[in-house]
Amino acid sequence: MPQAVIVEHLPLQDIDLDIALRQILEGTATETGEQFFQALVKNLASALNTHGAWVTEYFPESRRLRALAFWMGGQWLKDWEMVINGTPCERVINERCFIHIPDNLLDIYGEDPDVRAVGAASYMGMPLLDVDGKILGHLAVLDLRPMPSQPRAQALFQIFAARAAAELRRMRAEAQVHEHERKLHRLVGSAMDAIVELDQHLKINQVNPAAEKVFGASAVALTGQTFTHFLAPDSREKLARLIIDLDTRPEGQRSVWIGGGLRATAHRGESFEAEATLSRFDVEREPFYTLVLRNVNDRLEAERKIESLRNEAEYLREELNEVVGADEIIGRSEALLRVLNDVKEVAGTDATVHAGASLPLRARIDLAGLAPTDVRVEALVGRIGAHGDLEEAQVLTLDRLEQQGTVFMFGRTFAPLTTGRLGFSVRVTPNHYADPLNRPCNAPLKWMA
Repeated sequence: MPQAVIVEHLPLQDIDLDIALRQILEGTATETGEQFFQALVKNLASALNTHGAWVTEYFPESRRLRALAFWMGGQWLKDWEMVINGTPCERVINERCFIHIPDNLLDIYGEDPDVRAVGAASYMGMPLLDVDGKILGHLAVLDLRPMPSQPRAQALFQIFAARAAAELRRMRAEAQVHEHERKLHRLVGSAMDAIVELDQHLKINQVNPAAEKVFGASAVALTGQTFTHFLAPDSREKLARLIIDLDTRPEGQRSVWIGGGLRATAHRGESFEAEATLSRFDVEREPFYTLVLRNVNDRLEAERKIESLRNEAEYLREELNEVVGADEIIGRSEALLRVLNDVKEVAGTDATVHAGASLPLRARIDLAGLAPTDVRVEALVGRIGAHGDLEEAQVLTLDRLEQQGTVFMFGRTFAPLTTGRLGFSVRVTPNHYADPLNRPCNAPLKWMA
C-alpha cells in the first residue's frame, strides 16, 4: 500500500502575490495604530509562511528596539524590547537596508538569547525610514527552517514594510500634533490675559481660564454667545470697524492693537476697561478672530490711588514750605523752619514684614527749642508700589518717647494687615488751633518771630 508523502513548504515558497496583497489590504485597511500593526504582522507571517513576524520602533539613544506588535509561534508576545547589539536586527539598523539571512542563523548569532531560545534558522528584516531618512524602527520575520531567497517574496515583504513605515510616520506626526496642542493648551491656559476666539458671526467659540475669570462665567456658559453683547455701544462700533479693516488686509498683517481699548461688561453686569488686541485667521476659508483682553480696572484704581497720594504729598509739601506770615495766627519761626528742614531729610524706609507682626516706627527730630506739644508728628505707612510710591497709605500719629536736649524721639508700634514690603515717611506739622478766636490765652502768638 503506497504511503502518503507530506511535502513541507519552506518559508517564502509558492507565494501567490495577488492573494497575499489582497490579504494585506483587507487585513489592515480599517485599522490604525496598535491594531494596524497587529493585523500587519499576523498577515505577514501567514503570507510568507514564517514562524514569527514583528514590527518595532527604534530608540537611537539607548540602541533599543521596542515591539509595536510581535507574533511568534501562533501567539502574541507582549512588552518585548531589546538592545540590538549582537543581533541580526543590528545589521538592519546599522546598514539601513534590507537584510536576508536564509540559513544558519544560530551559527552566526548564537550569542543572541532570543535566537537561541527559539532555535531560529533564518531571518529577514528591513528598516522603517522617515521622510528625512531617520530610522523609525524595523520589520522582521524569522523561521525555524531555512528561508531560501525568492524575489517575489522579498518584494511582498518590502510592500509590508512600506505600509508599516507609513503608519509609523502617521503615528509620530499625530503624537507631535497632540503634544503641540497640549503645549498650546498649557500656554493659553496659563496666560493672565483673557483670550476669546470668535467665529465670523462674532459668536464665542472658546475661551481660556483667564477669560472665564474676567467675564465671571464658565466656558460652557460663554460658548455660543454673541460677544458684542458684552461690549458697550461705542466699543461694539470700534470692534466692527476693526474687523472690516482686518478683512481687507493681506496675510501676515491681520492683527491690530485696539487703541483706547474696549469697555466691556462681565456676565453679572460689572463693567471694566480692557486693553485689547485683535487678529484674524482662516480655517477652511472661514474667518475666525482672536481677541486678547486685559482688565485694567485694578491698574487704573492703583493709578488713581497713587495720584491721590501724590496730590496729598504735594499739598503737605506746600503746607510745610509755606509757613504762614507774622500777621497771621502763628507767624513765622526760624525754629520751626529748622524742624521742617530736618523733616525733609527723613528718608522713607522699607522692610518685608508679615501680617500681624509688630513693626516699630521711630523718628528722631530736632525741635530746636519748640515743645513737643507745639507740633504733630505723623508717619505715613503703606505698601511699596512698583514705582517706589506708597500705596494704600494710612496716617499714624507718633508719640514722644525720649528726649536728648532739643532732639526728641517719637514713635509707636504698628501691626500691618498684609504681608509684604512696607515703607513709611514722617511728617511734622504745627498744631493749628481749630478756633483762633478761642485759642488758649497763654498761646496768642505761638511761633512768632
